Amino acid sequence: HSAVRNYVMGERALRHEDATADDLEAMCRIVGDGLKAGALGFSTSRTIGHRSVLGEPIPGTFAEKAELLAIGQAMKAAGKGVFQAVPAGVVGDIAGPEQWTTEQEVELFAEVAGVSGRPCTFTLVQNGNRPDQWRNCLQIVERANAEGLRIRPQIASRPIGFVTSLQSYHMFMRRRTYLKLADLPLEKRLAEMRKPAVKAAILADDDVPPDQPGSMANVYGLLAMAAPMMFPIELPINYEPDPASNMAARAAAAGQEVAETMYDYLAAGNGDQFAILLGANFVDGTFSVMEEMIAHPDTTIGLSDAGAHVNLIFDAVGPTYQLTHWVRDRSKGKRFPIELMVRKQTRTNADLFGLHDRGALRAGLKADINLIDLDRLNLGKLEVRHDLPAGGSRILQSAEGYI
Repeated sequence: HSAVRNYVMGERALRHEDATADDLEAMCRIVGDGLKAGALGFSTSRTIGHRSVLGEPIPGTFAEKAELLAIGQAMKAAGKGVFQAVPAGVVGDIAGPEQWTTEQEVELFAEVAGVSGRPCTFTLVQNGNRPDQWRNCLQIVERANAEGLRIRPQIASRPIGFVTSLQSYHMFMRRRTYLKLADLPLEKRLAEMRKPAVKAAILADDDVPPDQPGSMANVYGLLAMAAPMMFPIELPINYEPDPASNMAARAAAAGQEVAETMYDYLAAGNGDQFAILLGANFVDGTFSVMEEMIAHPDTTIGLSDAGAHVNLIFDAVGPTYQLTHWVRDRSKGKRFPIELMVRKQTRTNADLFGLHDRGALRAGLKADINLIDLDRLNLGKLEVRHDLPAGGSRILQSAEGYI
């Protein structure tokens, strides 16, 4: 949506002006052409948390109902495609106040699904500001689907986790003293950070905000605010941790401030220590909400962010995690049959996106078949690898048990 709106409206899209009749006609033509050329669907983001490098909400964030309904009509004319959305308010007010509630958004998506006759999927998580919002949204979906619509909320199989390490983003990355060390090779940087005088300076320093207000480097503030609630990622990894094992508890036990505890933890070992904020879906410190979401017949599992935020989120391991944690290992609540979990990550998603030539082990269908030793299936240690274009980095997690 953002790219199409910007292409058609130019600067007016950046100013979030309403689309004219001519704008709508042009956008619908592009959407229709794209779907006919093979696009899987049309996606839109309506949360103010998605911003440009200048810190401004991206085009399409505030698009009016008429614009989305017009695009729905274009999808109907094309006879294909999925309408996908990130609704306003879905992660709470972490990025500021939203224009609409998530319930209002889901009602709108139901209208688009009705006009288009096409399937709809949208991001659904639990947030701390309105912890029952997700359940309200599921009730709207249930009513809509009972009337013949096809709406599948897209849920996560583990809390949306923000990861911190010295090789990626961390709360000290904009401290004045640290900035002088930031370009050093990791080994030399660690040696400097372990000097008592350097440590004291970094802990006492003010932060230097990045020049670009929309830069991901600004996440340092969130990581500092969230530090008390973060958990160390240590082998064997506890994927459903006790809230009493977080950094705040560690700091209290050591008689330290949380910032010092986090500093010592990240600077330990070879600089390959990771900690994680279990954010959305972990409001009460349990996985009970995700358990309910996974069991719901209308949901589909996704939200891995596998192609985005690659230095902050590593949930591309979701398919493996679903088998190890939710099928085999979970001890703090219900486990799911392997048949349900396999269907949720294969057939359900294939059907949602109209990929009817795959998604099941059946003669004549396409398939990449994984042979899995379920007893041996496990996720390993996190690592940062510099294998993206121009030496860009990303967080990866290994797995064993695939034959």
